[in-house]
Amino acid sequence: MVLIVVGFATMVVLSFFSRRTPVPEDVADRPTVACASLSLRDGRLFLDNATNPFSGWMWDHYPDGTLRSRSEVSNGVLHGWSEGWHTNGQIQVREQFSRGVSDGTRTKWYASGAKLSEAAIVNGRLDGRFRRWHENGQLAEEATLRDGKPDGVARAWYSDGNLRAEVNVNNGEVLKRNF
Repeated sequence: MVLIVVGFATMVVLSFFSRRTPVPEDVADRPTVACASLSLRDGRLFLDNATNPFSGWMWDHYPDGTLRSRSEVSNGVLHGWSEGWHTNGQIQVREQFSRGVSDGTRTKWYASGAKLSEAAIVNGRLDGRFRRWHENGQLAEEATLRDGKPDGVARAWYSDGNLRAEVNVNNGEVLKRNF
């Protein structure tokens, strides 16, 4: 991954990125670095030759300069929002991290901008409602997961909205299927 290099003035950073996505208000208060200028040591991100783990914003860009990703880093691990974009500048994924582990809602989008999926994540594992949509906006799948395993009634739909399947699951084990 390649990001902007440390040393850009805040005004340049704000004006450059405002064309694609809002810049967090505290970007001026925290260091902003290119991913390529960070190295992984003992599971933590460090600026080259630094003795303390990095805290701040880590950015990445596609070769044409379009924003690819940005992530909040605290004490060398992802902590806060992490976002990624398609090559056309459309948001691709947004999720929150806590001490290096995904924790919260992960939302994904198609390159067209239509929502692709939404999943509840607890301490790095799918836990709660998962939903996926067809690109036309019609719900494609819906399931509840407990500790990463399907649990309860899971449904799938065709892109025209007709029910495709319904499955009853208990702790990952299929009890009954209807097609």
